[in-house]
Amino acid sequence: MPIAINPDSTFKYVLFSDRGKENKPAFILRYLTSRQWRKIAKMSEDFETSGGAEKVLDKALDVIKSCLVGWENMSIEFNFDKIEDILVPVEITELMQAAISQMPTVEDKKKLDSQSPSDTGSSAANVPVK
Repeated sequence: MPIAINPDSTFKYVLFSDRGKENKPAFILRYLTSRQWRKIAKMSEDFETSGGAEKVLDKALDVIKSCLVGWENMSIEFNFDKIEDILVPVEITELMQAAISQMPTVEDKKKLDSQSPSDTGSSAANVPVK
């Protein structure tokens, strides 16, 4: 199944400020289809030219909202409406960039690479040995 339409295909992103911690807080993002990614890329361009701190932050939050599906190792239960209460503006822009670049962690990459193919039938017929 293509990654972008598989509901189980997500990746985690750990903010730079949390990378040295033992129980790293992580944001769980879903992969985007090409069409969704193009829309997000346009929103990111608008972010660059939106002018005014409030508008810039609103654009970044729009991008994040389109693909953030959860978080883990946080003291607050996941609710997108609380994101502005837990992140500072520079962390919001960092998370926006992670959403756009769709860079999975090494562990997520291994998980994606090891997914078994959907066809579990025999790959070759038995050949008699002479």
